[in-house]
Amino acid sequence: MKLLISITTLPNRMKSEFFKKVIESIINQKHIEELKILLYIPIQCNRFPDIEYDLNDLNGLENKLWIHRGIDYGPASKFLSIFNNLESIKIYNFTHILICDDDIILRENILFRMIKKLPYHSEYSIWTNGSLHKLKNISIVEGYSGILIPMNWFTQYYDYDKKFIHYIMNELTIHNKCYNVDDILLSFFIYKSKISVYSTGFNPFYDWMDRTLTDTHPEWFELCKNTDRDKNNLNLNCLFYLENIYKNFH
Repeated sequence: MKLLISITTLPNRMKSEFFKKVIESIINQKHIEELKILLYIPIQCNRFPDIEYDLNDLNGLENKLWIHRGIDYGPASKFLSIFNNLESIKIYNFTHILICDDDIILRENILFRMIKKLPYHSEYSIWTNGSLHKLKNISIVEGYSGILIPMNWFTQYYDYDKKFIHYIMNELTIHNKCYNVDDILLSFFIYKSKISVYSTGFNPFYDWMDRTLTDTHPEWFELCKNTDRDKNNLNLNCLFYLENIYKNFH
């Protein structure tokens, strides 16, 4: 398996020592044939427009990363940017892309353990850790537990739904209903592509992440834990929005 890890972050997070530990936990994964980390850094951050991204904050880690710059799509940048850069990514012949959150320190060798769980023909399915839950009959994948997607899904779904994808990109401002619930947006894409989604059965809190180290993040770091928001309503509002918009494309 030739693996690309895709991740994005905020400028204030990139300055933190915690973020460096997140990246190092990926770099230090063993027994992976080929692994490359794509860090998508927006040219300007929509949520914190007064704070600039500074590559010097990476303190040398930039030499171990494949850095892309572009429009800020919020948390969804980690997968929407793949569609924008398909041609340059395809050159490397990656078999899979792993979507990761920037606030999870991975447990040692978990990528190898996850890959060993996959069936032989894993290029025809999407895999995540933990249990899958449904929202209006859609299986919801969650970035905190890792989402392993075949590279061919990105190319095939882009060919199928290119106009819809670009519409969402153009509409995905900070005020959009889906801006802060990127898991719902990706799950909707996956649902419309009709590809199967499975779980490895790993517990994301004990097998996937190093819970002890992950829980050392600064209090401001994790959006879900440290902001007042009704996630269920946000998820449903995003899903209703996507369903209504999608009718205009098919």
